[in-house]
Amino acid sequence: MHEEATLTLAECTMLAGSKAEAVAIIDRYLAEIGPSAGDIRLPATLLRKRFTEPPSKKRPSFVPTERHFVGRTTELANLTMAMRRARWHDGSAVMVEGNAGIGKTRLANELSKVSTIEGFREIRVECRDGDVNRPLHALIEPVTELLTLPGALGCAPESMNVLRKIVGISDADLFRGEGSEATTSTSSPQHVGVDLTSIRSQSVRHSIIDLIGAVTEEKPLFLIIEDVHWIDDDSWDVLVDLAESVGLMRVFLLITTRPPARRVDRSSKSPSALQSVKLYALLPEESLSLTRWLSQEMSAPLSPVVEDWIVNASEGSPFFLLALVNHWVETGDAGGIPPTLQALLDQRIERLPSAAVRALQTIALLGKYASLDRIIESLQLPTHELLVALEQLEKDGYLAQDAASLVVSHELVGKAATSRLSSLVCAALRSSIADAFEREFQKSEDVDILLQALHHTEMSGRVDVVQRVLLKHADQLVESGRPRGLLQTLKRVTVTKSNAVALTELRRLQARLELDSGEYAKSLALGPSGLRLPTEFAALSLSEAEDAISIVDSAYRADPFVDRDELAAFTLQLVRAAPLPRATRLRAAEIGLIICSNTCDIATANLIFQAVSPTDREVASEDRIQRMALLYHTVFGSLSTSEQIAKTLCSKAATQPASTMAHHDAGRAGFALRMCGSVAAAIDAFNVSYRIAIEIEAPRLAQFPAWQLANLYLEMGDELLANEWTETLAKLFESEEDEVSSSYVLAYFCRIAIYNCQFERAIELLERCKRAYPRFPTVKAHAYVVALELGTHLLDPSWIPNNALLEVARSRYDATATFGTSDFLATVYFRSLVRAGRLEDACAAMEEYTSVRRRDRSPLAQDLRKLKGELGF
Repeated sequence: MHEEATLTLAECTMLAGSKAEAVAIIDRYLAEIGPSAGDIRLPATLLRKRFTEPPSKKRPSFVPTERHFVGRTTELANLTMAMRRARWHDGSAVMVEGNAGIGKTRLANELSKVSTIEGFREIRVECRDGDVNRPLHALIEPVTELLTLPGALGCAPESMNVLRKIVGISDADLFRGEGSEATTSTSSPQHVGVDLTSIRSQSVRHSIIDLIGAVTEEKPLFLIIEDVHWIDDDSWDVLVDLAESVGLMRVFLLITTRPPARRVDRSSKSPSALQSVKLYALLPEESLSLTRWLSQEMSAPLSPVVEDWIVNASEGSPFFLLALVNHWVETGDAGGIPPTLQALLDQRIERLPSAAVRALQTIALLGKYASLDRIIESLQLPTHELLVALEQLEKDGYLAQDAASLVVSHELVGKAATSRLSSLVCAALRSSIADAFEREFQKSEDVDILLQALHHTEMSGRVDVVQRVLLKHADQLVESGRPRGLLQTLKRVTVTKSNAVALTELRRLQARLELDSGEYAKSLALGPSGLRLPTEFAALSLSEAEDAISIVDSAYRADPFVDRDELAAFTLQLVRAAPLPRATRLRAAEIGLIICSNTCDIATANLIFQAVSPTDREVASEDRIQRMALLYHTVFGSLSTSEQIAKTLCSKAATQPASTMAHHDAGRAGFALRMCGSVAAAIDAFNVSYRIAIEIEAPRLAQFPAWQLANLYLEMGDELLANEWTETLAKLFESEEDEVSSSYVLAYFCRIAIYNCQFERAIELLERCKRAYPRFPTVKAHAYVVALELGTHLLDPSWIPNNALLEVARSRYDATATFGTSDFLATVYFRSLVRAGRLEDACAAMEEYTSVRRRDRSPLAQDLRKLKGELGF
């Protein structure tokens, strides 16, 4: 036969979906030329190897063979044709649905071979149990890889900026990737920061699709997302948009899932362009063919009786069938085995040595943390015994290597192994794992390791030990910035039989965590001494000082009767208390400066800053000093210094693990950058702050960046984005129980009603604001309420402000105008002067505000610019 014609025919047959026939053509050719043909056999041999061997980076198989593919010829042919169309900007999205072990991954692997022949670039993502609560986690890895591929720089700069911040890739990384092929990484990216609001506002979704479009202009893309039943909602939203967009792109999107394909709450988000392919059980004759091929390969011929038993017991599941054949080869016995995979796996595991079983169970419990060192620490087995056990597990196909961890080859294997543990033994094994994690934390001080120790300790049922870990490592746990999960753990382990000292300390920890999550009223209610603050500072202990600072931090936000000026004065005393640790004094300084910025108290702010007296070197290098200095310089000091610090803190927050501290850093940096006129950078910072708040499950904290973004877009005149952020803010506020702490959100809704000329709605919200605002409001808060009142009444064309109200407005304006963010008050105050017939006063005030008083370097708010034009400026 003619070599080139034969190999071309085989390749075309393979592309048409007939793999078996393609392999048969090559086998006939090799048989004809004979084994003595030498190098002439090489092209055909390599092509056959490409057809039959699985592609690299595949999920480990329960049985190592991948040579036999039956029962999916039609599906493979149809998907192959769909993939080929994608080369000509006629992409498609397909969801392959089927039960566990039915062959979804195998079908994807066969398509992967076709994609290699067709010249596609492949990116594969495997979703796992636990990803469902990790926003956009499924798409971080492919986005990271896409950003380094040829063509990535062809996407819009706005898209590039958004995606770079999400995955933490620098310009240098991008330019290194441009023009060179990137290999598919098997490890997950370290950065899991995702801007959830941008997903809801479609900016991140648009950016990802823009990036895919740019990269695929260079080379078509085969994107595989496996096990989307574990995918998070935000990644699913992106896939929905991508499925609707691939029709004009060089993209073939393949999604695999188990039934039901989508959770109930996703039913309204199912894309119409997503084609569905259901994989059903193999037909009996197909199962029989696969059984015979496998038995021949293993040199273990089966009798007709055994063949019938395997076909019937497997119920058309290739995974089950492979396990049954393997079981027969190992035992030679088919009698009495119940026809369920669970029972079969149980019996296979039972034949393992006890050390191998315990190692398998430990690996399953450790999950992604199953490193060799942790397995050794948890089991305390002699190294040679553990190595023998691991070798046995790997040989029998129970394990696979995944980056630096060992993983169980299939989740059913892991579940079967752990289900054999009695409650007592499971608790003991969990305890050993927890102790190993705690020992590791003492060396590494990695808070993720500490959280794992806490998790396994709780799962072991040792409530007293959980309490000990919580109290022993309270500072590190609070500083981890993940309060919601810790609060849930606290509620589960706080029992009345605990001793009084432990309950007091647990209550104190709960107060700190509630404060960290933005639940200021709850934190205040848990305070050990109400609002009674110490008056003697010389003998003040560290715990008393920390409790007092927590009370102040909660009270100035949540208590309607507290005097904020007194709280600021108290923080000044703590900052001056030299015996206290520097970290405690800096915390007091931060809170004091926040209060001063709201009371416009520059005198106390200066005294606090002078009491700390940071050096330039400290401001440039120490995080705590930077946070304190940012608060001071943004409102009272040098805006240039504030801008430098803000950029530094925002950069750190965007790349470090999500925590409440990272959220606060990004939010405060955003406010500073807005004041400094770096509007685009401010928007990025607020997005980071919002994303982190959602990631750590702190909706109260998410209100602040959402409110800032809504305000910012409103003042910029971008109604579309202002409305989207307003909707996001409304959803966050729906379940709000503490309107005092979130009174600024109510005030924004009133401002939106004024902007939209909704007089009745504005009146209603204005009254709610007055009820929610503190009994003794700060100067800033009172000024904003006055501005809302003026703005609401200005909607009535017949309304004329009286002199008394104008005098109050003037005094609030005079007190706050030089401290920033006063454009709204200035606008309604100047308009009220015009309405009262005092045009000259309005013009003079406008001139003074815009040229002298206004601290902000950002452009004037849209309404203020409009009024300025009306006044002839």
